[in-house]
Amino acid sequence: MMMTNLDAAGVRCARLAAGMREGELEQLAGAPAGSVAGWESGRAPIPENVANLLGDFTATAATETVRLIEQAAATGTITTFAGDDVVAAQTDGRIRLESVHRVCAGRAAMAVPQAQVVRRDVDGTERQAWLLCVTAAWGIGLGQMQRWFDVRRRGLQYWMFGERPAADRVLAEIAEIAEAARAHVDELAALIDPDDPVVWVCGTDEQMDSRWPARAQLPLATHQVCAARAAAGIDGARLVFLPR
Repeated sequence: MMMTNLDAAGVRCARLAAGMREGELEQLAGAPAGSVAGWESGRAPIPENVANLLGDFTATAATETVRLIEQAAATGTITTFAGDDVVAAQTDGRIRLESVHRVCAGRAAMAVPQAQVVRRDVDGTERQAWLLCVTAAWGIGLGQMQRWFDVRRRGLQYWMFGERPAADRVLAEIAEIAEAARAHVDELAALIDPDDPVVWVCGTDEQMDSRWPARAQLPLATHQVCAARAAAGIDGARLVFLPR
C-alpha cells in the first residue's frame, strides 16, 4: 500500500465532517474492518485511495449542500431521504450514502434557518428532520445526546426521526450548540498561518478542556468537524493532532 501525506487527524476530521461512519469508509476503500481506527490513531499507514475518496466526498457534499441551499431559498424546504439507494437515485449518483446527504441537509439548514427540513421515507412519508440533520452536520451522535438530555435512546430516536416532536429545550440547546460550532470554525481558521497552514486538532477531551475552555459545551467530535471546516477554507491546510 502506498502512504500519503494525509495525517491521521485529516482522515478523522474529514470523515466526521462528511458524515461517514467507519464501516462505510472501510467498505468504499476496500479495507478490512478496523482499518479506520488504525488510520485515525496513526497506528496504520493510510492508503492513497483513502485521501482520494475523502477528497471526492468532501467536494461532492459541498456541491450538494449548495444545491440544497438553493432549493431551500426557492421552496422553503430541504429534503433528505431514507436509504442509501434512494439517496443515490435522488442525487443521480452524486451522493451514495444517506449519512452524507443528511450532513448536507444539516449544513443547508444552518445556512437557511427559516427552511423546513424533512426526511422522506421510502413510502413517500415526510417527517421533520431538523434535529437529525443539524446534529449530524456537527458530528453529534445519539450517545452525546443521551448524556446531555438524560433521555432514553428510544425516545431520542423518536425525536431524531420525527416520529414525535422534540422538546423545545432540546431544539433550543442544539441551536445554541450549532451557533457555537460555527463560531469555533472561525476561531480555528483565524489561527492558521498561511505560510505554514497547519490546523492543530484536539485528540482527547482533556486537550479540548485545556486548549478551548470557552468551548467546553462542544463535544470532541464537533471540534474535529469544525477543524475540517476551517481547513477547507485554506489552500494546502493540513490537520494534525496535538501531541499527547
